[in-house]
Amino acid sequence: MVSSPSQTKTGKPVRKVTNIDTYRKNRRKAGHYRWALMLVFAVACLFAGYFFAISPFFAVREIRIVGNSQVDSQRIIQLSGIENGDNIFAVNSRSVKQLLQIEPKIKDAEVSRSLSGKITITVSERQSVATVALDQFFVTIDEQGRILARYRTISDCQLPLITGLPQDLAATAAPGCYIRSAQLEQALSIVRELQEYALDLGELNIADDQQIKLYTLTGVELRMGDKTNMKEKYLVASAIISNHSETGSLSQIRYIDVSAGQAVVCYKR
Repeated sequence: MVSSPSQTKTGKPVRKVTNIDTYRKNRRKAGHYRWALMLVFAVACLFAGYFFAISPFFAVREIRIVGNSQVDSQRIIQLSGIENGDNIFAVNSRSVKQLLQIEPKIKDAEVSRSLSGKITITVSERQSVATVALDQFFVTIDEQGRILARYRTISDCQLPLITGLPQDLAATAAPGCYIRSAQLEQALSIVRELQEYALDLGELNIADDQQIKLYTLTGVELRMGDKTNMKEKYLVASAIISNHSETGSLSQIRYIDVSAGQAVVCYKR
């Protein structure tokens, strides 16, 4: 049952509803209208947000490379596949990381972005620890034996040169690959052991693991025997080299044998 209209404090007529079913029906209609309006508003917001996100306002304007010393910044940008004008939200960090790891010298990468349109790529690079002579070329490797670069010749090698490895390893020695060799693992363990002491280490020959040979940057041959007590044997040989350097007779040494723990110096005739 519906009563006659009355007025509110604002003067607007209000129809009083005395039938509960009619009241509920009116409330349901009002509720449906509100949900419909909210849905339309939400969809409108989504569309507005989408078109705003893909607008030139969020275009890539700058690509910054951080942490690189071996790989050129332009090379990194090229590998990343990111270009100025791309939408910053379309840049997939995981894909960029995978693309950058195509370069053997890049170990890892992180991508960050700012709403100003700047993309920052922070890379960490693999560090070369030695150069390996293989057949008719040379490769630089990291501490896991991964090949970082390949050269036909070397003129000024700043890293220890490892020689005496099986030459058949050259067939699969490409940048990005690993050299799998027990002899190389032994050579790398020696390099790690001596890195703080053998600052003048020029070459390590591992052809015979029972008679490992080291060569200093001045050309002195050190016969080390097997890999045991390598540091102690090197320090004995180093003291002899230092003494002969002071007396000016270093060029007279043919080799120093410390394989038995005691130093034996062989001079040139």
